[in-house]
Amino acid sequence: MKYSELKTLLSSMLLFGMFILSVTGLRAQENSDLPKHLYRPNNQVINDTLKSDTLRPSTIEPDAKQYVQDAQQRDSLAARKQHILDSLSAREEFIRDSVLAREAFVRDSIARRQQIIDSLTQLTAQLPRLLDASLKALSEEIIFRTTAIRIVGDSTLNDFAAYKLTYDFTAPYTPWKILINLSDKPPVFRFDKPGGRITGIESPQFTCNYTYGRNPEVLVISTGSTILNRRTGNLYKQPVDSVFFDKNGNVIKIKKYIQYYNVVNNYDRGSKLFLHLDYVKEYQYNAAGQMTRFGLIKFCDRRKESDPEKVCTITRFNIELQGNTYRITRTNDPENNYSDGTYTYVFSPQDVLQSASFRNVSGNENWKNIIEVNEEGNVSRYLYEKNGAIRQTLLVNYYHEDPSAQYKVETISCTFEEDGISYFQKNNTTGKIRMRDRLTLEWSPWHE
Repeated sequence: MKYSELKTLLSSMLLFGMFILSVTGLRAQENSDLPKHLYRPNNQVINDTLKSDTLRPSTIEPDAKQYVQDAQQRDSLAARKQHILDSLSAREEFIRDSVLAREAFVRDSIARRQQIIDSLTQLTAQLPRLLDASLKALSEEIIFRTTAIRIVGDSTLNDFAAYKLTYDFTAPYTPWKILINLSDKPPVFRFDKPGGRITGIESPQFTCNYTYGRNPEVLVISTGSTILNRRTGNLYKQPVDSVFFDKNGNVIKIKKYIQYYNVVNNYDRGSKLFLHLDYVKEYQYNAAGQMTRFGLIKFCDRRKESDPEKVCTITRFNIELQGNTYRITRTNDPENNYSDGTYTYVFSPQDVLQSASFRNVSGNENWKNIIEVNEEGNVSRYLYEKNGAIRQTLLVNYYHEDPSAQYKVETISCTFEEDGISYFQKNNTTGKIRMRDRLTLEWSPWHE
């Protein structure tokens, strides 16, 4: 057999094998559970492309696909537009509520501020008169000048100061000045509701109640009561001051009365006994409102209603002001050559007392007290000069910044001899003393 014939034979066999395989596949299809005479189309898998109301663009016609895209775009724009409108509406409502809240806050703030200013204005109209009258009625020294009261900012007042011609040259701080705090620690005020007038003041310096009559130039001041101890029986004392003003609001007269009562239960007020006139103070002023004269009429004490009411002493003071120096001429009725004389008070431009001196009519009383102050303006040392020589001084030490200090203020008396040196010191607060060696000039330790 030739090669060409062999090649032809192999091709025929290959074609026959492929035919047999195809026939076998068809028979395999016929070996199913379905009847053989049924028509069997090609196996095609048909899937539901609409899983929801949303159509997939790949499963619809081009026109329908474009419609769906347009609908989705319209829905998206509408939703976006509605979201923007809702956001703007919410923002407008927030802004409107914020503006209304701010307006209400501003109105309330203005109302509160106006209320505070009205209250402060009411205080500035009443306090100078009341404080001046109270201090002059209660102080045993001459109140010769007071400071004005002003509104500071819109919520407070400046402090009130009253200057006096003091006789106390041993006290710490500033004994020539009474300072009433009206700013950070103001007194407690009581008012009457109808007129808004001050009916009471409670402060560290004093506590007073005020009564107003028909005459606007008269004020009645009542202060704290006390118990007078005596052998024949205790008395309950209730001081009452009648204060008289001139048309300019200056105090021109003060009459101090003491109403006596029986004492029950050792401390309580009982039945009324009698009214005693204790003293009368009289004041005169120049055209500028400066005090020029002061008089004190003192009545003798009474212990029962049958005791006569009589004058014990009359003291008058003529006051002259030259720059920062006050000269006060004192005269007594009847005359007293020891206490009659001239006081001289020298103040600095900052109203700090620098010195106070006195010389009596007879000339046997001639002293001068020099005052030194520290950085805070409080007394640091008194120098007592008598007949031209300083024999004693008083040191004042403050320990307010030391939390472990037993005493906040200590005073030390120093005695000087002819050579001008102090050899002896006494701590008046602790009672201890120390001495200086005359040779070495060294101080001994403090001891009892």
